[in-house]
Amino acid sequence: MRKRNEFEESEYTWKNFIIKLFLILTIIIVLIWLIPKFFLYKKSKQHEEIKEKSEIVFIDSSTMNKVEEAGIKHFNETNIPTKENEKKKVTLKELQNEKIVGTVKNGNVICNVKNTYVEITKNANDYALKTFVKCSSETKQRILYLNNYSYCDGSYLCEFNEQKEKEIKEKEEQQKNLPVPDTGVNDGETKELTAFGPWKNYKKTSCDKKEIKCDVNNTNCLREVKVEVKKEVVGEKPSTYYTSHTALRKISTKTQLVCSDYNYLVINNNIYRTEGNYEEIFSISKISTDSWTYRGEISTNNSPYFGDYEYYKFVGIDDNSNYKYDSYKFNYPTYLIKSLNESCSNKSYKNVNYYEIYKQQEVINKNEKIYENVCYSSERTREYK
Repeated sequence: MRKRNEFEESEYTWKNFIIKLFLILTIIIVLIWLIPKFFLYKKSKQHEEIKEKSEIVFIDSSTMNKVEEAGIKHFNETNIPTKENEKKKVTLKELQNEKIVGTVKNGNVICNVKNTYVEITKNANDYALKTFVKCSSETKQRILYLNNYSYCDGSYLCEFNEQKEKEIKEKEEQQKNLPVPDTGVNDGETKELTAFGPWKNYKKTSCDKKEIKCDVNNTNCLREVKVEVKKEVVGEKPSTYYTSHTALRKISTKTQLVCSDYNYLVINNNIYRTEGNYEEIFSISKISTDSWTYRGEISTNNSPYFGDYEYYKFVGIDDNSNYKYDSYKFNYPTYLIKSLNESCSNKSYKNVNYYEIYKQQEVINKNEKIYENVCYSSERTREYK
């Protein structure tokens, strides 16, 4: 094998150096090109995240107010709930159909017409109005407490206004003892209070409505209002009642040798004889026969007395939750005897019925009427001219 001389060795080393240098420069150039790209990408990503966060829109007060005001206009004396804890709800879509409000936007986002709504609840002394707004994924709700105040302007319900309440009370105090108006001349004419006209027909109203009574000489009071409260049926509810009463049932019938001139029956082992037909009581209803007289229907809270001459058939329950019975009286005397053929001159075989007196249990299912106060108002007016 030929050995390389010193020149060849040197030339080989120099070539290796050039190749390594070229590789290093290539890597540096690639890095110089890639690093700015990386930082630009990272900066762009951060910008997109910031932009995405900045696009989250929170529901502002003006949007809430728009829906809320539409709900207040919608609810009036004809459609507000009248029973305590009763709720009524109207959606944004329904408000738009009524032309009370148009498209509701929060910024550039159109609010959901089905999930955005206004709900009103009747409290003991006022109304709670809940406004719920949904725009995109954001929601917001608010509750106001309203009532029918005399200063409600443009709507039947409005919020309590302490300043206006104070002004009304001050005005009422000033008008309490107003003197008879001086009938001076105004443009050549004398102004006088006319008599009140007739009362208008009563109309259903809120029970929160206040009566107005005018002083005879108060020229500022030209309208009177009176309110009537009536108990009316507003619905029904199912109820179950339980009671027990004395009743008679036949246990058996036996053919036995008895006196020919009488009929016989045995009640709780006591033997009776009679000239009437006692067994008719099981087949008659609200009528009289030769043996039994129908005495009408009675109402009582207790099980009525059951005796030889009296019989009570359970009927049901009346509107006052009293139990009703049909009352019957046996027309023939009955005699308690010791044996079936006691003191008999003539004997024959007859059917003898055996009875038992017992407590009959009753379960009565009934729909009961629900009564509530319903209010009506009437107005009359006069003029000052």
